[in-house]
Amino acid sequence: MYRLLNKTADLELLRSPDDLEDLYKMPEFFGIPVLFLPNRIGGGKFSRHGVDYKFPVNEPDRGNHLHGPLLGKPWRLAESGEDYVEMTIDVAATAGYPHDFTMKMRYTFVDNEVIQDFTIYNRGDLIMPFGLGFHTAFRMTPDAVARVSASKGYWEIDTSCWHPTGNLIPWDDKLPVYTDAAAVSCHCPMTTEIYSGKPLHGAVI
Repeated sequence: MYRLLNKTADLELLRSPDDLEDLYKMPEFFGIPVLFLPNRIGGGKFSRHGVDYKFPVNEPDRGNHLHGPLLGKPWRLAESGEDYVEMTIDVAATAGYPHDFTMKMRYTFVDNEVIQDFTIYNRGDLIMPFGLGFHTAFRMTPDAVARVSASKGYWEIDTSCWHPTGNLIPWDDKLPVYTDAAAVSCHCPMTTEIYSGKPLHGAVI
């Protein structure tokens, strides 16, 4: 999904490309890209359940694999109706990731909500490690304010590889508010706050 329009308010909700050529050039930059495996893998290597995994290093300046092998790959329309669309992608095992699997992605549109559901089918015999993330890019009008249920600190990052060290660093009390010139994530874990009388685990614009 690279475009989402609120027709009532005539408001574009996602950062959308001017054309499909821009989308193909930078699929991680627009809409709701699906990242599998998400984030960075140092050296493109890790081991699980006695199996070694190796992905290409596509962030050479930091020596990482970034965003996973599905980014920018085509999905197949499997089913659609008035209020939903379902797509699938089949992935064949490789030497670096020896798993045949199918991923199903479903968007359901209900009132003022978009519900996103994913199902992953492991079609092989090995235990399949996986991670799933999204690089959602929302648009903000000049007068918009974002509220994020951030924890009391952010992860310390190993700057040579951009991996969390496990240490949580408290926010600088002098910088309680972030402007559009500053990052708002800082690799920060989320917590649950009460917002308008309801639990919030995420963000409100």
